[in-house]
Amino acid sequence: MRHLLALICLLAAMPGHGQTVTQQVTLNPGWNAVYLEVQPDPADVATVFNGVAVASVWTWSSRVTAAEFVQDLSETAWTKSKWLRWFPLTQPQAFMNNLYALQAHRSYFIKLDGVAPAVVSITGKPSVSTLEWNPDAYNLVGLPVDPDAPPTFQEFFAASPAHAGQDIYRLNAGGSWELVANPGTQTAAAGQAYWVFCDGGSSYAGTLSVTAARGGGLDYGRSVSSHDLTLDNLDATAKDVTITVLSNAADGVLVYQDYNTDTKAFEWLPLPEVFEASVAADKKKILSLGARRASIPAGQDLWTTVLDIRDDAGMRALVPVSVEQLRDEGVAGEGRAEPDAHAGLWVGLVTVNQVSQANPPAADLSFDLELAGTVEAPLNFVTFGAEWRYSDTGTDLGTAWRAASYDASAWPKGKAQFGYGALFPQRGSGEEIWKDNGALPLRYTQGDDTELFYGHLDSTWNTANETAGLDPNPDVYYTDTDGSTTYTTGEDLWKDMNGNAQYDAGTDIRISDGGNGWETATGTAGRKNQILYSDADANSSYSISMATVLSYGADPNNKRNTYYFRTTFINDGVFTFESLRVKLRRDAGAVVYLNDVEIVSSNMPYGAIGYATRASSSVTRDSAAEYVTEYVSANPLAKGVNTLAVEVHRYDATGPDLSFDLELDGILSEKEVLSPAGVAWKYPSAGTNLDGSGWQQSAYDDSGWYAYDHADNHGAQYGYGDGDEATVLTAGPDDARFPTFYFRRQFSVANAAAYTGLQVRVLRDDGAVVYLNGAEIARSNMPEGEAITYTSKPVTIVAGEEEDLYQVVDLGAAGLVDGVNVLAVEVHQNAIECEDRNPLVPTPTASEFTFPILLHVDNDGAVRLLKEVTQMWQDGTLKADPENPGKYVVDEPGRYVLVTDDSKLGDFQGATMRDGVGVGRRLSSAAFDFDGQYVGLSGTFAVPNTLTCSLALPADFPTNPFKHKYHPDHDNLDGQFNPLPGGQAEAYDITRQLALTFTATDPLGHANVDYGKTAIGGTYAETLTGLHKNQIKVTGHFRLHLIAKTGVLNE
Repeated sequence: MRHLLALICLLAAMPGHGQTVTQQVTLNPGWNAVYLEVQPDPADVATVFNGVAVASVWTWSSRVTAAEFVQDLSETAWTKSKWLRWFPLTQPQAFMNNLYALQAHRSYFIKLDGVAPAVVSITGKPSVSTLEWNPDAYNLVGLPVDPDAPPTFQEFFAASPAHAGQDIYRLNAGGSWELVANPGTQTAAAGQAYWVFCDGGSSYAGTLSVTAARGGGLDYGRSVSSHDLTLDNLDATAKDVTITVLSNAADGVLVYQDYNTDTKAFEWLPLPEVFEASVAADKKKILSLGARRASIPAGQDLWTTVLDIRDDAGMRALVPVSVEQLRDEGVAGEGRAEPDAHAGLWVGLVTVNQVSQANPPAADLSFDLELAGTVEAPLNFVTFGAEWRYSDTGTDLGTAWRAASYDASAWPKGKAQFGYGALFPQRGSGEEIWKDNGALPLRYTQGDDTELFYGHLDSTWNTANETAGLDPNPDVYYTDTDGSTTYTTGEDLWKDMNGNAQYDAGTDIRISDGGNGWETATGTAGRKNQILYSDADANSSYSISMATVLSYGADPNNKRNTYYFRTTFINDGVFTFESLRVKLRRDAGAVVYLNDVEIVSSNMPYGAIGYATRASSSVTRDSAAEYVTEYVSANPLAKGVNTLAVEVHRYDATGPDLSFDLELDGILSEKEVLSPAGVAWKYPSAGTNLDGSGWQQSAYDDSGWYAYDHADNHGAQYGYGDGDEATVLTAGPDDARFPTFYFRRQFSVANAAAYTGLQVRVLRDDGAVVYLNGAEIARSNMPEGEAITYTSKPVTIVAGEEEDLYQVVDLGAAGLVDGVNVLAVEVHQNAIECEDRNPLVPTPTASEFTFPILLHVDNDGAVRLLKEVTQMWQDGTLKADPENPGKYVVDEPGRYVLVTDDSKLGDFQGATMRDGVGVGRRLSSAAFDFDGQYVGLSGTFAVPNTLTCSLALPADFPTNPFKHKYHPDHDNLDGQFNPLPGGQAEAYDITRQLALTFTATDPLGHANVDYGKTAIGGTYAETLTGLHKNQIKVTGHFRLHLIAKTGVLNE
C-alpha cells in the first residue's frame, strides 16, 4: 500500500547545548525522503528512532558515485544494489543491516509504519553545508534553505549553469518521484531530499556561499585568535545577510574587526546577538571574527556557539564555533593562592631595527682598489683537421646517429677538412692571380674520370721552382684515374703547382676553364673553354683544399643534402669549464651535438631538423673558407668519453661545394691582477675641487699631486684616521669635512685584446666612481643617472662591517688599451659635518633582524628569561572515594610541566607522541646565553611597566663573541700560557643590559583580539659593552604570546 508523504522538517532556532541544534523531522506513514542537517549524537539508528515505528532506513553507500535513481520506492529490486539499510531488530530482515550510524549532510529514505505521523527530534552539531555533485547524473541531495522563508527551486539554482533549467524530482503522496513542473513557483523545503540533475561538474550550494576558515566551522582551539568568515554573493543583486549568535552571545567572546574612521585604525568590537551585513552583487565580504578568551566565563575550559546565517533570498548556513581556554597548569593543592594574571610561558620575537654607530657620521673616509683582468684560457678537445667518422651515402639517419650508444664503426674514417674540392672563380690583376691564389693548397679530384685541367698561359713561366723540373704544359689535359707518364693524377698536378707559379704577364693572359663555375662559356676550338682576359681584369680559379673528399652522388645537379660526422674525445674532469668554444667551418649549414644535446645550430632554420632540411642561406666562397665561432654552455660536457656529432646541410642541390671542419675548446678564465690592492696612488691636496678639469683623462697632468713615493704617501688603505689606514688624509674641520678625494694610478698592459673582462674590487666609505682611461666603468653607492660633482653625496651612509667590505663589479674589457692605462677614482662622503649628537643614539638599520625570546611568569608574578624549556606531562593521581568504598576518584588531575633542568626530564612523561614514543616539546633561543637555567628580570609583567636584566659573558665563556667568532684560543694568555702583559687582551668581558617596556597597544599597530591578556608587546632596548671600544645600543620592539598557563618550573 502506498501512503501519503508529507514531510515537515524544522531546524530549531533554539540551540541545544552550545554547538548543538535540534532538527525536528515529521515522518508521515509510508516513505519519507529526509536530508539530515546535523550530526546526531549519539548517531546509531536505533537510538535516533527509538520509540518511533520506523520500518526501515536507507541511504546510498557511496558519495563519489551517483545514487541509483529509484522511481517507485515500493519496488524491492533496488534493495539489492549499493544501498545501506537498517531494519529494527524485531524484523526478520534485520540480518541484512549494514547501516549503523547516521551522518550529517546525507539523504535518507525512511519508511514509517502505521497510520499516524511521528515527530522525531534529532540533536547534533551542524556544519557548513558542502554539496557533493556527481556530474552528468541525478543526485539525491537536500538544499540549505531558510525553513521560515524558503526560495523557489528556480531562485535557489539561479546562479548555477550546471543546474538552472535541469530536472528536479520530489517524492509525491503515492511514494513515487514526480517532476517539479513549476520550479519558478514551487519552493524548496529544508530537510527534504530531492533528485536534481547536474549537467557537468559543480560545487554549488546556493546563491550565498559561506566559507569558514576551518571547513565546517570556526575552531579557534587554544591558540588561534582570529578566523575569516567569507560570504560570497553569487547573485546578480545585492544581499542583506543576518548573522544570529544562537547561544552565549552575551559573554562577549566573539568579536569582529571594524575600521574606525575617526582613529583611522582597525579595532575589535563585540559581535552582537544579531549582526547585519550587506554583500554587493557578485562580490565577497570577508568578516574577521576574533576569540577573546579573557571573556570566557571563569572555570569554563570550552566555549561554544552556533552562527545562524541567512540572507533575504532564502539561503541559510549554520556555522559551529568553539574556543578553548588555556588551562591553568599550576601545581594543584588546597589553599593555593590565586596565580598571577599573566602566569605562564610567554614566547615571541624581538625585532631590532636601530643600532648605534661605532663611529660618528663623517668620522672616516676609506679607499682602496684592485683591478683584475680576465684572460681566456682554452683547453683543446678537438682540433681542426681531426679525424672523424662520416656518412656520405645520402641515407636519412633520423636522430639515433648522434647518441653515444650509436654504432658507427662501419662508417669510413677521414680527416677534416671534408668537401667536394670544387673550383671557385677568382678575379684580380694578372700579376696577382697566381701569386695570391697559388699559395692556397690547390687540389681537385673529380672522382668520375672526367678531364682535369691545370691552366694555360700564352707566355712562359718566370719561376724555376717547379718540383723535379715539372713545368706546366699549356695544352695538356689529365684524367683523374690515369694521367700521363709525366703526371700520375690530377691531385699531384695541383700539389706541384702550389705556390710555384707566378706570372706578370704585361699583356692579355689565357686561363683554361675548369668547369661550370666560370662567368662565360665562350671557348676556343681545340681547347677547353680558354678565355682571354686583360691584364688589368684577369680571372683565375682556385679550389679549397679537402683532406677528405665526399661523394655527392651520381647526379651533380642533385647532390646529396645531408652529411653526418662523429668523433669522441676524453674529458678528465680536472677542470670546471665556464663555457665551450666551437669554431665551425660549414658550407652551408650545420647542427652540432655534444652527448646528444644540441649546442650549436649555424645557418639552419628554427624548429625540428631532418635529413631534407636545407640551410637557411647560401655560403659565399670567402665564407666557406672562414669559420664561425660560438660560445656555449659547458653543461653537456661529461667526465670521461664524450661524443661530438655534426650534421652538415646543403643550401640547394646544385651548388659547387660542401665543406666541414670543427675545433672544440673548453674555456677557463684566469684572473690577472693589473693594479693590486694596497699600493700607492697619486692624490691632490686635501679639499681640492677638480670639477670640469678633466682629471679623469689619461692626458691630465697630475705632476702636482702627491707622488707614489712621497714621504706622506704610504699607499692604500687611504682614510681620515679610523685606525686601519696606511695613509691618513687631511679630513678638514669638523664642521666642514672635505666631501671628495681624488686618486689616479697608472698600469701597463702588453696585449689588451687578450682580456675578455675586468673586475673592480673597491673599498669605499661612503661612495666612489671609477674611471678607466677617462671613461666611467663603475659607480658604487653613488646616485645613478646623474652627473657627479665635488659635492655629490653618496646614496647611504656606510657604517659598521660594511666599511671593511670590498664592493665587486664585473664588466667588459672594452676600455683597456695596449701600453699605459690610467685608473682614476673619486671617493665621496655622505655627511660633511661631525654632528654634536651622542654617537650612542641608535639609527635605523638597512634591514630588520629578529630573534626568539622566552619569558616565564610564575604564580607570584616573578619574571625569568629562559634560554630553553621543555614541556612535559605529569600523570594525575587517584584517591579512595570516601563515599564509595573500593572505588577511586581523581585526587590531582594530570597536567603539563615546564622543565628547564634537564636532569628532571626523566621524572615526567612526554607531552606528545613521536613514532609511538612520548617526547617533550622543546623551545629555545640562541640569542641569549648565560650560566644557569634562567635569569631573573626586575619589574612587573604588565602594561606600562619595564622589565630589566643584565647578562654577563666573561672572556672565557664558550659563546663570548671574541672566543666564538675569531679563535677558541683567545684566552688572554701568551704562547707560554702566561697572562698577557698589563693592559693587553685578546678577548673581553661582554655585558648585555636588556630593557623590555610594555605598551598599551600592539607595537606594530595590529588589532590584536586578546592584547594584554594572552598577547602583549612593547619596545626593546639593549646596551652592549665590551664588544667595541664604544658601547653599542640597539632598539626595536617585541611581541609575546602566552602558550601555556603553567606558573611553576620543574615540578
